[in-house]
Amino acid sequence: MFAHLSFESLIPFLYSSILIGQKFPLKTLSLKAILSNFQFTTILNLAYLF
Repeated sequence: MFAHLSFESLIPFLYSSILIGQKFPLKTLSLKAILSNFQFTTILNLAYLF
């Protein structure tokens, strides 16, 4: 499902997420949870590919 995604395409998403987290510190906790879940899913998908 995520096979077509490259790390270069994830960089803007992660960067914008960090900026959003800095502008809205109250939502940083949930943002970190979303990011960690996203990274975990990405690692699982990459591991599944190889």
